[in-house]
Amino acid sequence: MLALVTRIILNLDRDAKRLTFATAKSDATQRTGGFRVYLGTIPNYAETNDGLLLDGVREDSPAAKAGLKAGDKIVKIGSREIKNVYDYTFALGELKAGQEYPIEVMRGTERLSLKITPEARK
Repeated sequence: MLALVTRIILNLDRDAKRLTFATAKSDATQRTGGFRVYLGTIPNYAETNDGLLLDGVREDSPAAKAGLKAGDKIVKIGSREIKNVYDYTFALGELKAGQEYPIEVMRGTERLSLKITPEARK
């Protein structure tokens, strides 16, 4: 494999015609810029199918004010069941800042029903 790469580089270096590059243009309007809301959770991104484990909660965030803690596993936000990080990110996209939502978490073997009010992302 190394011999192949070496041959390619040497051939490119010996060629009188230099490589040309073109910059791809992107449409800035297609970028989402992230979520519109902020909860202040620090998710654990390990693959799961029984909720989203939190590695932490940012101080003075909507999650902290709602009573969420590191080690909690989010299993429901609003009417959406949360099985994994994909469900969680989809649910975040549906939330509106300033509107209160029910959120259910597993804390050990106990299922807790809390209320969370997302903030607008700054």
